[in-house]
Amino acid sequence: MNYTLTQRVTPFFSGLALPEVDDPIRRQFMPTDSEGTVLPYESADPLHEDAYSPVSRLIHRYPSRVLALTTDECAINCRYCFRRYFTGSRSGPLSSLQLEDILNYVKVHREIDEVLLSGGDPLTLSDSAFAEMLSRFRSVRDELVLRICTRIPSVLPSRITDEFCAIIAKNAPAWIIAQFNHPREITPQCKSALRTILRHGVPVMCQTVLLKGINDNAGILAELFRALVRCHVKPYYLFQGDLAAGTSHFRVRLDRSIEIVSELKGMISRIAMPRFAVDLPDGGGKTEITETNFSKGPDGWFLIHGRDGVIGRYPAEGEPTDA
Repeated sequence: MNYTLTQRVTPFFSGLALPEVDDPIRRQFMPTDSEGTVLPYESADPLHEDAYSPVSRLIHRYPSRVLALTTDECAINCRYCFRRYFTGSRSGPLSSLQLEDILNYVKVHREIDEVLLSGGDPLTLSDSAFAEMLSRFRSVRDELVLRICTRIPSVLPSRITDEFCAIIAKNAPAWIIAQFNHPREITPQCKSALRTILRHGVPVMCQTVLLKGINDNAGILAELFRALVRCHVKPYYLFQGDLAAGTSHFRVRLDRSIEIVSELKGMISRIAMPRFAVDLPDGGGKTEITETNFSKGPDGWFLIHGRDGVIGRYPAEGEPTDA
């Protein structure tokens, strides 16, 4: 399988980067030779999404919610991307037939009450295509909650217009789930975009990935989460890195991650503190990590105790003191 991911970045986001190769903004979009190192336990599909795909471009891992791969296109290609099998694959937006199959699946499965619109980034679609897609999902059930997963507010804030936000508001209940990884991403333009979203009554939450050399420091994370709360954005999840092919140089050793999170809890309020979680390897699902539900196995790997008695294994990478 091809593990490579082309370079793609917006002029706006690249303009935030400093010249140094280890700049935390630059590291998020600039390819390096390290991506050529693929470890035996890494995969282009580390979450085993294909095994949970009942129809094309739909993932149904959890009973009450599904995720639709609306497009393979992103505004930037994050170098730590876990969906490398799909991002930039030239699959394009959902076809009419694919969308119809997804809608029929959601109609039949009444236990589904949330649909995550992801990809790729659904905000790379045109306003007309985005509006049509949202209205089709809304026609399934009035109470269906739509989650729109995106990096656009930080990497292309000019995309957030009143016209676009009105489309989301018209199809409420809907949430924006944005990704921010470093406090320098909270620019004046980003703040303006967030205000526009919120002005239309659309709530915003944030997901962050814990990344070595970018934000693996409690002080940096505290600054980021405080800034988000001031923007009326709730920090939702902080994720341990997935075992995506060619991304080991981004992953923080798990016991060090626990130390960072413990320190962070003493620095910020509960409202600013996200949940710390990992998607268990081999399709084990999303699991919160605490000091009490992970341990070291006899083979040196970490054991993470998830829901329903599931025990996931996660590699111990780097030295124990590696920060």
